[in-house]
Amino acid sequence: MPQARQPLLLGSLLLGLALSGCGPQSPPTAKVEGVVTLDGKPIEGAAVVFTPPEGRMATGATDSSGRFLLSTFKQGDGALLGQHRVTVSKSSEQSSGPGEETELVFLTPRRYADPKTSPLTCEVQPEMPPLRLELVSEDSPPPTDAAPTNADQAAEPEPH
Repeated sequence: MPQARQPLLLGSLLLGLALSGCGPQSPPTAKVEGVVTLDGKPIEGAAVVFTPPEGRMATGATDSSGRFLLSTFKQGDGALLGQHRVTVSKSSEQSSGPGEETELVFLTPRRYADPKTSPLTCEVQPEMPPLRLELVSEDSPPPTDAAPTNADQAAEPEPH
């Protein structure tokens, strides 16, 4: 009798797997890519996070030229459509010497690392051009060609 149940159990499992693909789909996303600079220079190894008011955040990391591509549900699928708070951070653990406690040191200005203090926002829409996220050090004047940092236009399309 146990062997007669195996095909039934296997069939039920396969049917369940097939039907699970017919369930609710992920909310729509749009491809989001761009470049991050700090004081006009590309940042390598920075974490870029787009956080919507509701739903899953999108994440990416910058390469050696400061370029990033966001992912939400699968690699490179972009971010949920709509308004997002944008954070960018790069940090390193450093210690004073052997046996000393390590300290987290931010290599990008801290204000960009927290959605509550970051001035960056972005409206994600279908077929967006690449973005340019221009960060400014707290101790240096903003570059003359810096993208606006007000809450409405912080993430600027990258020039072609």
